[in-house]
Amino acid sequence: MFGMGWQEILLIMVIAVLVIGPDQLPQVARTVGKMIAQFRRITNDLRDSLNKEFANREDFKEFKEFHQSIDAEFHTISTAAQTFVEKEVAKQEDELKKLEKEVKAATVPPSPGEPQAAWASTVGDLPTDKVASAQPGDQAEAGTNGRQETAAVGGNGSGKDASDPAGKGGSPRKESA
Repeated sequence: MFGMGWQEILLIMVIAVLVIGPDQLPQVARTVGKMIAQFRRITNDLRDSLNKEFANREDFKEFKEFHQSIDAEFHTISTAAQTFVEKEVAKQEDELKKLEKEVKAATVPPSPGEPQAAWASTVGDLPTDKVASAQPGDQAEAGTNGRQETAAVGGNGSGKDASDPAGKGGSPRKESA
């Protein structure tokens, strides 16, 4: 009613009880109801008399037809625009899904049995020549906690084991990330 929800109507009723009082509230409600009914009756009568007056006039008929044609054009244009926007949104969603798959493929590390060069070649943008041509002594970045750590690829570059203080050689120590 008049664009009000039940909360607003309840608030008005509480204020009416406080201001008018519970004794006079039914009488006031009847009076307000009668006034609203009378207002509706008057507006309906006015609308009917205007429709009768203008129904036979030629310029009113033209105006009505013009109004209907504008409404039809607006509906056609809004439907076309909505269809276009929905198609564009669908295209963009498809592109985002493709990019998401590419990002996931690029960020998934190789499985233990898969060589790193084969994994890098599946991504496409990674330089596979550097991964495949890694030589002992080359340093590769490793680390999962945000720090830069270096892990020796095939050795520590000096031929010495870091745990061998005398430098007598031996097998290279494997560092974990």
